[in-house]
Amino acid sequence: MAQDLRNLLAQADGIFIGSDEYTGTYSTRFRNAVRWLALAPGASAFAGKPIALCGASPGGVGGLRGHPALGQLLRVMGGQVIAQKIHLGTATSAFDETGALLPRVQKQLLEGAIKKLVQASQHL
Repeated sequence: MAQDLRNLLAQADGIFIGSDEYTGTYSTRFRNAVRWLALAPGASAFAGKPIALCGASPGGVGGLRGHPALGQLLRVMGGQVIAQKIHLGTATSAFDETGALLPRVQKQLLEGAIKKLVQASQHL
């Protein structure tokens, strides 16, 4: 299954990552997955790929504290991290009772990080 994810990333023009935050950084599980994808034999799965970051957490910072460290990790792994990041705030305020993104969050994503990701991937 991990190799399947690596193959999908290799075929992608860009990568959108929604990450959690744990005490000011990304989770160790997330770090291990990123490192496996980047350091497995062959080229890094992130090499040359534009990457947009998004975060929501139970607290009010929405991944804000963890994204600088995550961005640095992804740059070291060869990714081109898009400068604008999207922070959804508290996870409970970004989704409705069915788990769907609220319209204001969809608009923010489409006009911000996703738009920039599409533009960056078209320049490759």
